[in-house]
Amino acid sequence: MVVLVDDGPAENIRGLARVIEEQDGPLRVFRLSYRPGAGTLVYLPEILRLARRLGREGTPVGVLHAHVHRMGWAAVLAGAVLRRPVVIAEHSSEWTTRTMSRAGLLRARFAFRSAALVCPVSASLQRAIEGHGIRARFQVVPNAVDVSLFHPGEIDSKTRANSLVNVGIQVPVKGLDVLVRAFAQVAGERHDLVLELVGDGPEAPALRHLARDLNVADRVRFSGAAPPEQVAEALRRSDVFVLSSLSETGPVVVLEALCSGLPVVTTRVGSAPEAIGADGELTDPGDVVGLAQAIERALDRFADFDRRSIAERAASRSSLEAVGRQWDEIYRSLVGPQSPRR
Repeated sequence: MVVLVDDGPAENIRGLARVIEEQDGPLRVFRLSYRPGAGTLVYLPEILRLARRLGREGTPVGVLHAHVHRMGWAAVLAGAVLRRPVVIAEHSSEWTTRTMSRAGLLRARFAFRSAALVCPVSASLQRAIEGHGIRARFQVVPNAVDVSLFHPGEIDSKTRANSLVNVGIQVPVKGLDVLVRAFAQVAGERHDLVLELVGDGPEAPALRHLARDLNVADRVRFSGAAPPEQVAEALRRSDVFVLSSLSETGPVVVLEALCSGLPVVTTRVGSAPEAIGADGELTDPGDVVGLAQAIERALDRFADFDRRSIAERAASRSSLEAVGRQWDEIYRSLVGPQSPRR
């Protein structure tokens, strides 16, 4: 496996582009940067240049895997030149928010129609893509979670939940004002309930002010931004995860919470309803009363959730090993038995 990364525009580049090779564990990583405005000009020639180099080294390209539609068009053009199949992984929120530009939609339509396989991260995202009038050969492949990091801690016999947690950048689309208002409603009847908000962002000051106005400032903990290890610890010490987003595509944090054994209360956004199944509660985005009621339902039946079983079900679908097996099967099916696999 070789990775070509678009590092974006940079200054002080001789010529149009620069490629720097790095090693990331077992992966060879080639980082592409280019003069401002030259990205679309260099994608195809740099992909082909790297492919020729790999061929000279005795490791010819077998499959091109493009990440998101913005690189898909360059990949399918390179695939046509190299006569190699192309697979495109897709998770862009432009499909669900319907913010795709006309030019982007034309490029995506061309790329998806030409690709051997298009792999959205959820069935809901596939429906959103098809809702734009695009047809392709689809196969859903979910986002992946490192379960060596996101897993349950020591399981106790706790039958009553008293802690909620949310993890994410604190921006308007995350609906955290809705969450704080819903929490205030629930906390009025549950005096030991606390809410931890892990993350930071431009909405943080307003959220702190809102918590004070609702008289729950002493029960809402703002933990700030945290590295993955601390996020995993925050999930393990909590009882219920709450996602209040107004829009999402494939929220990885929901998968991380499930792999940590937490029941999840979530709005009906993106792949979240598909992910939680019976391991949580659903409500509509932007609905304070509905979110409060969903939290109440999860708290009321907390004793019925089996944290170990939640984690096992989630890991069977979303672990690096589980998702890796799907990609391995896809690559092998596209390459064929006699071609070099890369």
